Amino acid sequence: MNPLISVSSCLFAPPSSYLLPRKALCISALFSLLLPFRADLALAADNNLDFSDLSLEQLMNLEVTTVSRKPEPLAETAAAVYVISNEDIQQSGATNIADVLRMAPGVQVAKVSSHTWAVSIRGFNDRFSDKLLVLMDGRTLYNPLHSGVTWEIQDMILEDIAQIEVIRGPGAAMWGANAVNGVINIISKNSADTKGALVTAAAGDYEQFHGQVRYGGTLADSTSYRLYGKYLLRDGGKDTTAFEGDDSWYSSQGGFRLDHTFSPESTLSLQGALYKADLNDLTVIADTPLLPLPVPAQHSWEMSGYHVLGEWQKSNAKDNKLQTRVYWDTTDTDSILWNEKRNTFDVDFQHIFSIGKLQNISWGMEYRYSNDSVNETYHIRPLNDSSRSDNLYSAFLQDEITLLDQQLKVTIGSKFEHNDYTGFEIQPSIRTAWLPRYNHSFWAAVSRAVHTPSRYEHDGSIYSPILVNPENGMPTIEVFRSNPDFDAEELIAYEGGYRFFANTRFSFDLALFYNDYTELAAIVAGPPETIATPAGPVLTQPYTRTNDLSGSTWGGELVVDFLPQQWWRIQAVFSYLKMDLENDADRDDNRPYTLEKTSPGSQFSIRSFMALPHNVSLNLWLRYVSSLPAENTDSYWDGDVRVSWKPVNNLEISLVGQNLLHDSHKEMEQTAYLSFATERERSAYLKLSWSY
Repeated sequence: MNPLISVSSCLFAPPSSYLLPRKALCISALFSLLLPFRADLALAADNNLDFSDLSLEQLMNLEVTTVSRKPEPLAETAAAVYVISNEDIQQSGATNIADVLRMAPGVQVAKVSSHTWAVSIRGFNDRFSDKLLVLMDGRTLYNPLHSGVTWEIQDMILEDIAQIEVIRGPGAAMWGANAVNGVINIISKNSADTKGALVTAAAGDYEQFHGQVRYGGTLADSTSYRLYGKYLLRDGGKDTTAFEGDDSWYSSQGGFRLDHTFSPESTLSLQGALYKADLNDLTVIADTPLLPLPVPAQHSWEMSGYHVLGEWQKSNAKDNKLQTRVYWDTTDTDSILWNEKRNTFDVDFQHIFSIGKLQNISWGMEYRYSNDSVNETYHIRPLNDSSRSDNLYSAFLQDEITLLDQQLKVTIGSKFEHNDYTGFEIQPSIRTAWLPRYNHSFWAAVSRAVHTPSRYEHDGSIYSPILVNPENGMPTIEVFRSNPDFDAEELIAYEGGYRFFANTRFSFDLALFYNDYTELAAIVAGPPETIATPAGPVLTQPYTRTNDLSGSTWGGELVVDFLPQQWWRIQAVFSYLKMDLENDADRDDNRPYTLEKTSPGSQFSIRSFMALPHNVSLNLWLRYVSSLPAENTDSYWDGDVRVSWKPVNNLEISLVGQNLLHDSHKEMEQTAYLSFATERERSAYLKLSWSY
C-alpha cells in the first residue's frame, strides 16, 4: 500500500475498522512512510532541505528583544528564554497561537473547549491566568476586566510571525505589573519580508475549514506593505454531558502592515486589524434567585474589535536608539455571561544609549488609558460603576555594565508604576550573565513582580447558579464579592541557568527557579443569609477575596537540541513544577490545593523534524502532561504528525494529524464563567499553500 494512503487511513478511519490497536497501526504507518526513502536520505541536502542551515551554533547569536527591550544575543541573555521560530510554527501543524505555545518549556497549555484555552507559565493556570503578560509586537493583550488573555481573538496568519519569544520568570522590571511568572511576545515579520502572494486552504473533520489570503508589495523603494484576510470554521469538541452542547467556532479577521524607511537610521511601521468571532457554548445559567436550580442553556456569543499600532525607531549610532510606540485597541464582547466594551490607548517611549564602552543605559516612560462599559449578566452582578476609566503611569530605568573583558554582564533595573487600584509599585531586578568561553553561558537573576487587582476583584461580584447545600438541603447561591481593599499579589523570584553549545549539532539549556509569593488571593467565606423567593427560601453563601495566601514554587526546565544528520533535527523539552501554598490566616480553605493542582507537575515533549528527499518533510511531535487532580483530569500522552510535500517551489501540500493517541481526552475543566468543558478529539486536516 502507498505509505501516504496508510497514514491517511490511520488518521481518518474509525476505530472499528482496525485489526490492530490504533496506536500500533499509526506507528506502523509512519515507519512505512519512511521505508521508500531509506536508500535516499543522503540526498536530502541536494533538495535544499538542510537543517544545518539552522545550526545550533547560530542559536548563540539569535537575537531576543523582550528581556531588556533591546536586541541581545540569546547566549548572553540572563533569563530563561525560549524562541519559537517561524519554521517551528510551520512544522508543528498548529493552527492557532495557543497551541503553538505547547512546544515552549515551562508553559502550561490546556484546551478547555473548541475556542478556549488556559495558558500560563510556571503554575497558576486558569482560563484567565493573571500572572502572565502576553504582547503582540509590544501591544499588551492583557484585559483589566479579568486579568487574563482572551485567546479566542488573538489570531493572525501564522506564516507572518517572525518569532515568539517566551520568557519564563518575571519581566516586570521592563514591562510592569502582571509580568509575574512570564512574558510572551509575538513578533510579526516586517512587510518587506512578505512580498508576493500567499493563499492557503485547509479542511478536515475538526478544523472544518480555515483559509487565508495575503498579498505584499512595495509602494516605493522605501515603503513596503501587506494586506491579509482569513476565515476559520471549527467544529465543536466532544461533549461528555447529557445535554449535547455545541462549542463550535467561527472567526474572521483582516489586517495590514506598512513599513517605511526614512533613512538607514530611521524607520516607521503602521499596522492594524479588525476581527469578529462567533462562539457557541453550553453554559450553566440561573436567573437567581427566581429559579431554584441551575439550567443548562446553549447560547452563542460574539466578540469583535479592532486595533491600530504605530512604531517609530531612530538609531543615531550603534548603541543610541529612540523608539516610540502608540496604539489604540477596541474590543466588544456580547454574551449572556460576560458583556463588556473596552477602549484602550497606550503611548510608550524608550531611549537606549551608551556611556563609554562598558555601560549601556535604557530608560523609558509609558501612559495607558482604559475605559470600559460592563453590563449586568446572569453571572456578573452589579459593579460599583457600570463604566470605569483607569490610568496607568510608568517609567523604567536599566543599567547594563560589562566587566571582565566582556565576559561578565550585570544588569540592574526597575519599573516604577502607578495604577488606580493599588497605587505606586516598584518592581526591581538584578541579572548577571557570565560567558567564560564562547560556547558556555551561566546566568542568575533576582526579581520582584506584582499582580495588580482586576476590575472584578476590586469592584464586582460573581454569582454562581443555585446549588443544593448538602448539610441542610436548601438551594444555595454562592456569591464571590469584590474587595476594594484587595492588595497586589507579590513575588520575589530567584533564577539561574546554564547554556551549552557543544558544536553545530548539539546544545542544551537548563533553567532553575525558586519563587516566593506573598499576599496571594484567598477566598474567605462569610456568614450565610437566607432570602425569600417565589420558589421558596434560598441560602446565599458570600465569599470575599483577601490577601491571606502565601507560599513557594520551584522547579526547572531543560531543552536539548540535537542534529543526528544534516536532514534530521530532534528537540526534547522537560519541565518540572512543585507548588507549596498555605493560608496565613489558618482557615480551613481548599484554595491552596486548588491552585497547586491546576497546573501539571511535569511535562515532556519531543519533536522530530526530517527533511526527506523529493521535497518531502516528516514532523513528529510526542507530548506528556501529568494529571491535574483539582481539575479531575488524568495525565496523558499526545501525538501529532505532519507530512508535507512540495511538488513545485511555490506549492506545498501537507497532511496533519493531531491527538492521534486518543479518541478523545480532557485537558482541563472549565474554570470560569460556568461553561461546560469539552474533550479534545483525534482529528486531521489537509492543507494547500500556494505562493508567488
